[in-house]
Amino acid sequence: MNTNLQQIKELSTLHKIKTGVGLLPYIENNSLSLYPLLYISSHLDLEFPLILQAKKIIMLDPCFARNENIGSILQKVINYDSGQPEVNHISSWHTHITFNFDFGRGLEKVHLDLIARKYQDYEIVLPLSCILEFNSPLEHTLYKKDILQKLMIGGLIINNQQSPLKTTKISFLDMLQYGNNVDKIEDVKANKLGLETIRIPNVPYAIYKKTSNSPKLLELSAN
Repeated sequence: MNTNLQQIKELSTLHKIKTGVGLLPYIENNSLSLYPLLYISSHLDLEFPLILQAKKIIMLDPCFARNENIGSILQKVINYDSGQPEVNHISSWHTHITFNFDFGRGLEKVHLDLIARKYQDYEIVLPLSCILEFNSPLEHTLYKKDILQKLMIGGLIINNQQSPLKTTKISFLDMLQYGNNVDKIEDVKANKLGLETIRIPNVPYAIYKKTSNSPKLLELSAN
């Protein structure tokens, strides 16, 4: 493991490391890393997007209105990049940082946007490769129609809250067909929404890959 990823292994949580390693087959050898990863309610967790090989990262959290939190992120960046990162304070609520990071293929350029906004107050205009949401008081990512529309085919949804596809009441027909196999019922529900369920052993997160632009997913998110 290269030096940068070894640092992350020491700083990030066990579940996030397992998630990143488990998702590498879905991420490597495709163009997902060319598009932004959106991290809602990110706080100071720069490590997890880097585990996921993201080269364009949007961290969306009101905490970046405080200079000391931007400084904490900069300190992490400096620890990874022996050169001098480029910092551009675009506005009072938007800071852009460019730095080098070794994902295992030599140094690569990473573009990081720190947005001091709540999810409801920020419009996403670019296609997204991945949506992360952890410990947010807002509803599950599957209820966020605007960003689901921006998520690319093959893009990932990662959420630490239990999925509504598991918490909604099981229908009588589902019980007849699948019994008490909750995972199978979740898989079927996800497939109907244009999603593929991804499970990583000993990781409790709800993880989905978008497989199609299904109008049923947008109907769910509108409810």
